Amino acid sequence: MDSMGYDNNYDHFILAGASLGLTQEKFPHWGEVALDHMDCGAFKKFYKVESQEQEIKLHHEHIQLTFNKLSKRFPNFNFRAFLMDLEGKFVEVEVDKKAAEIEIKEDISEHFL
Repeated sequence: MDSMGYDNNYDHFILAGASLGLTQEKFPHWGEVALDHMDCGAFKKFYKVESQEQEIKLHHEHIQLTFNKLSKRFPNFNFRAFLMDLEGKFVEVEVDKKAAEIEIKEDISEHFL
């Protein structure tokens, strides 16, 4: 975060499972914050993770679901997501904002049918 210019000027919250914690329904109280990292025990508990590629794909899927869920509550918020390895190196995970808009429109239309 310091390399992005935040210089410890941010709130750091960690939740087991990160985006998985927000999008899964077994433990709804987990859905408060998200910070994804590799070799995640929560992902291993929910899924049979057999490769690093599979884990990365699962993180990307749940980060997208996280964006979709948050954008329903906060349609104008600025969202950036990162996946961090255990050495503290990270890459930004892009989300499909158009997919979330389509999902929101479909959800809204369901209430009027």
